[in-house]
Amino acid sequence: DLSSGTNYRQSSASFQGHGSAIINHNYTFIDVDFTLSLDPMYKYDLQKFPISSPIKIHIHTPEEECAFGPACWLWDYLRRSGASGYLLPLSGGADSSSVASIVKVMCDMAIKEALNGNEQVISDIANIVNRSNIGNIENISDSNILCSYILHTVYLGSENSSNATRRRSSDLANAIGSYHSYLPIDTIISA
Repeated sequence: DLSSGTNYRQSSASFQGHGSAIINHNYTFIDVDFTLSLDPMYKYDLQKFPISSPIKIHIHTPEEECAFGPACWLWDYLRRSGASGYLLPLSGGADSSSVASIVKVMCDMAIKEALNGNEQVISDIANIVNRSNIGNIENISDSNILCSYILHTVYLGSENSSNATRRRSSDLANAIGSYHSYLPIDTIISA
């Protein structure tokens, strides 16, 4: 294998100086009964004799990619910023509901890693969620509990808001475990 590499370098004009420099050194060659590559003279069935262990590929669906990518970014931002969570005006519409759902996915992913013993994630959760609020980090074993510490949602209602959007925002907040509030903003608008 090594001889063929040296011969190749010597045969190419761009490698001649490099190949000559190698020849001038006194290298010790050791003959062994094996090769580090497949012999091209033989046809190998790579299914019977794989070069390495096969890796099972898992391709995420487009929906999973849309959830996991932003969720990872939000987690990275949260842990690096030193913030203790997110405040989200939850209107009951598609945009804010999507953001709330992505934060829930983020909490799901963080709890899954923590329960699998990922020390970095456990440390990050402890830094994000004030230890005095939870006592022992093991008390957070459910992503809804983590979400209640990290995501604070608020419905900013006015006289023009419908009961349906208020109910949707409240239902979503309950489903994902966020800390949810209602704040009427009519007096702010009229001021």
